[in-house]
Amino acid sequence: MKKFEDRQVRIFISSTFRDMHAEREVLVKQVFPRLRQKCRERAVELTEIDLRWGLDEKQSQTLQASADSCLKEIDLCKGHPPFFISFLGERYGAETTAKECQELYENNPQDDWAWLKNYPDASITELEIVHAIFSRLETNSVNFEELSKNILFYQRDSAYINNLPPKEKLENFVSVNELAKQKQIALKKRIIDEGFEVNNYQKPDDLSNLILRQLWHAINQRFPLKDKPTVLEQEGYEHEAFAESRTHIYIERPADFKRLDEHAASEDNKPLVILGESGSGKSALLANWALRYRQSQPKDVVIFYFIGSSPKTSDYVEMLRYLMAQLKQHYNITEELPNEPKALVDSVPLFLASVQGRLILILDGLNQLSSDTAKPLAWLPEYIPSKIRLFLSTLEGPTLEALKQRQWETFTVKLLSNVERESLIVDYLKHFRKSLNYEQIQAIASSEQTHNPLYLRVLLEELRIFGSYDELNAEIEHYLGAKNPIELYEKVLCRLENDYERKRPQLVKDAFSLLWASRRGLTQHELLEILDIPQAIWTPLFLAVQDALVNREGKLNFFHDYLRQAVKNRYLPSIEEQKLWHLRLADYFEKQEISARVADELPWHLEYAGEKERLRNCISEIPMFLQFDRDNKEYELWGYWLVLEPYETMVGAYEGSLARYEETKPEEKHLGDVLHQLGYFFDTAGYFLAAIPLLRRSLEIAEKVLKSDRSHVV
Repeated sequence: MKKFEDRQVRIFISSTFRDMHAEREVLVKQVFPRLRQKCRERAVELTEIDLRWGLDEKQSQTLQASADSCLKEIDLCKGHPPFFISFLGERYGAETTAKECQELYENNPQDDWAWLKNYPDASITELEIVHAIFSRLETNSVNFEELSKNILFYQRDSAYINNLPPKEKLENFVSVNELAKQKQIALKKRIIDEGFEVNNYQKPDDLSNLILRQLWHAINQRFPLKDKPTVLEQEGYEHEAFAESRTHIYIERPADFKRLDEHAASEDNKPLVILGESGSGKSALLANWALRYRQSQPKDVVIFYFIGSSPKTSDYVEMLRYLMAQLKQHYNITEELPNEPKALVDSVPLFLASVQGRLILILDGLNQLSSDTAKPLAWLPEYIPSKIRLFLSTLEGPTLEALKQRQWETFTVKLLSNVERESLIVDYLKHFRKSLNYEQIQAIASSEQTHNPLYLRVLLEELRIFGSYDELNAEIEHYLGAKNPIELYEKVLCRLENDYERKRPQLVKDAFSLLWASRRGLTQHELLEILDIPQAIWTPLFLAVQDALVNREGKLNFFHDYLRQAVKNRYLPSIEEQKLWHLRLADYFEKQEISARVADELPWHLEYAGEKERLRNCISEIPMFLQFDRDNKEYELWGYWLVLEPYETMVGAYEGSLARYEETKPEEKHLGDVLHQLGYFFDTAGYFLAAIPLLRRSLEIAEKVLKSDRSHVV
């Protein structure tokens, strides 16, 4: 697999507010839709950050809160040099005070926010530019050449405002006083003096093609076509992102790493089964150890699969196909992957026997794996070659009982001791310049629930953001009333509702229900479109919950299954309610142009919504069939047909769709390709009699096209 890279582009839009509505409108309505489509053709997800779109000045300019959101969103764009668009006019914008800047820094005591002390009365727009650009150059955290690739400045001709009505010009397009005017002039001068190119434009309508061309050039350099990942690599990136998310806050225990090192180095053929209650840190241990091992042993192949990291990963057939495809790629196995589940399971020993050298194989969360066999783990061979060092993790239940019968070795991840809990409480809060007194620390550390690392981390995060120190004891008691992490997350959801639903009722319920129902998560753009809200409404909630989410290639999903269960308990207790959310997502994706993303999500939601007729119509259309073929997902397409009707219905549906497709008079060679692909699909699915006429027609067209080509050459 290629080295993991985060294939997403986050573009932060910076400008004053009142005078730049037209420029932002050009971006939202003309530039970003075209750019997003081009990005998705590269398997890149684009997210634009426009925090003040859709809000009036009063809503937007609660200065400290607005600045806090803006600077944090810029931080999220900093994984690589930020994609940053700045519009400059004559207006300087709303200014913060020295006190507000000091409080901003005290609430965000990271080293890279220390520059705030030097800008006590700057506008939010200048703070954005300093944070994204100047502060990074001053600290040499990035060089100018690297940074400037993705920074675009646009300056509007000052003559533009002379044609505006005097009142509008005075109220919205010029600085409020002479001092602000001089600050704006100085800001523009500094940008030029630092060496950045400033693009001049006459009016907003001039921007569309210019910005599209320049942004696409920057994105094309960052994600060239030759580096577009395959479907297999994209799936691998999802598991890499999940593993990376487990490294952020992790208490490393040397003894645990040593035990895994011993198993990796051993020569016996027994796998190691990792045990421990949910939330105890099994996934975090395996992820952190695997990433470290891969660095220290680059010659060994490391493959991990986190079951339950998305709904798709809980299907044992999906898992086997992914693992066997990885083996096929790494070890040049010529055997083709079967479509039929039983044949797939039967092929597993052959693929394992083809492994050369040492393979570290990690399957995390076996208890979450669904199977259509009565016997648990029927897909997993009892004999594993010694060169394959297999690590498994599971909870109590039928899966563990099946593993015990095989007498494989086990290792239990211990829960936090009292000493570890006390240390974690102090260190975690110290990072945010906060602390608890001795009695409060003891109350938390001595509670049975907090021996679970996930529970303790979620609790500390809630206490960290609680505003009233005088009421802290009651807050601690409130959260400790949750008997387990699911109940704790339900209390968190309640708190989020109180904090973030004033401007948009049911925002928390709707957003989290959509994430629960999604197959692989949703992009911010998709969420905002479905919820029909501006970025500025979403960002405060997103920033508040980002540690509870995983960002995989721009798609947001839950960090832990406990949160997924809490969302289900609170918002989606019945099957009918769950179907409604799947239907809402199906309706959304059905309106989009057919793409790999639509083919991945739309049929899946139709199936789970119980919409069999719509599912049949969806997957039988030739454009959708061709998308599955391009994505090498014929096996998944066949799986949908198994949910529906028998042979006659599938063949009849495609025959009708093919007749309609031919009425569009496609180019003859293309029609021949379609007939060949459809015939091959029928043949692979075992419907030989239906395949023969399609393949015969395809061959006849190919011969005709070839003869025509030869005649033209002559």
